[in-house]
Formats: sequence, structure tokens, C-alpha cells
Amino acid sequence: MAGLTLDQIVNDGALWGLLAQHSLSTEIAGRLGDRREHDVDLAAPKLTISGDGASIEAVPHLIASVAPGPRTVRWAWALPELAELPAAALARRLRDFGQSQGVEPLTRAEVGFDEFSPSPEGSDETDSVAGQVAMIASQVIGEVPWFIAQAGETKVVTLLQGGPALPRPEIGDLMAALPEGLMAGQITDAPRAIRSLLNRIPAWRGEWGPAGVRISDGRGNVDVHLDGDGQVTEIEANS
Repeated sequence: MAGLTLDQIVNDGALWGLLAQHSLSTEIAGRLGDRREHDVDLAAPKLTISGDGASIEAVPHLIASVAPGPRTVRWAWALPELAELPAAALARRLRDFGQSQGVEPLTRAEVGFDEFSPSPEGSDETDSVAGQVAMIASQVIGEVPWFIAQAGETKVVTLLQGGPALPRPEIGDLMAALPEGLMAGQITDAPRAIRSLLNRIPAWRGEWGPAGVRISDGRGNVDVHLDGDGQVTEIEANS
């Protein structure tokens, strides 16, 4: 993966990450309802999400803070008083990856918003950058899902371990995940993003042809139609 840019890492991790987030959101909503609260204790480390008289716990791994004031991302390994916590250990793997693969923004303590893809018109810039940071961390470290917490105006990006067991992604979930990633500007090279997803989920198979790719899991399939430039023109589900 030498010579990667931040945009390429986001692109490569987008579909896998979005599918995992869909599973997490469905699990949380089903168990806790719509009115929920969360508490993050990075010293423990423990994330507790509660609602409807029940709770879900997971181990949060701090990745970065995303601050709208200075418009910067600060990696966990560079955050005063937090860098030496066990919860920040995974973030150091991002720095190591950046050093070994020449991804320079991952080696700097602080990275400006302008080094990430622009947020879509009408969307919140901080939310957009935080989502990209989460996808970068997931792709490089190989962990999903993530959780983005609010601390004042700052977004705190974490990867989760030890949470509820999530169902395997279903092929039909691509019908939502692929358009979501495209509209958010997270997927800029759809064929590459799809190949990256297939590498993550060996049980899924991709059959490539002149019109695009058919992705199947043995029970159903999704056809992604591509034009000559690799742009998605249509997504169609088949049973």
C-alpha cells in the first residue's frame, strides 16, 4: 500500500466501515431504542451506551480528536495526558503505518481539515472529517466498528472492541452503503472500493464484466453498473 493518500485509504475502507456501522446502529436501536445516552471512560477504558432500561458496553480505543475551532485533527498518540493511556495504543499503529508507507499526514501530530476530502454541500465539516478519520483507522488497523463521541464542540473518534456481537453484513446492505459513500465523497474510485471490500469479506464474490460487477454471497446478488470511467451509473439488487 505504498504511496497511499488519505483519500485513497478512506476510499478503500469506506464500504467495509459503512456496512459495520449499519450493523452497529441496527443492534443499538433494537436493544436500546431511540432515546440513548453514552459515557466514555478512556482510563478504564469503557464505553457505555444506555437506553430503555438496558445498556451496551464496549472497549473504546482512542484514535483522534477532531476540533472545528482550529479545524484540525490531532492523533491520540499526540494528545497531552492521553497519549500514554492503553486506550491510545491503536493510534500509534496509524503513526507506524504512516512512517513505513510514506503517508506523511499520519506521522504528524496535527493535520488540518484541508488535507481531507471536502465535506458535501450542506453537511457538517467536522462530522465529515471525523467520519473520514474513522474510516482511515478502520482500514489501516483492521478493526470495525467505530464510535464518534461529542466532547463540547470536538468530535472524539474511537474504534470499538468487545462490544455486542454484530451480524455479518448482508449483500442487500450494499444498496444503502454504496450510495451513502458516494454522496459523502468518501468513495472516489468505486471499482477500487469494491475490490477492497471483497478482500475483507472472502465469502462474497465479485464477477467483473464490461457493464460493471455482480457481487454475490450465494443467497443473492447486487449488480453495480459502471461507465467507462468507473463511475457508478446504477445499483440493482437481485434475489
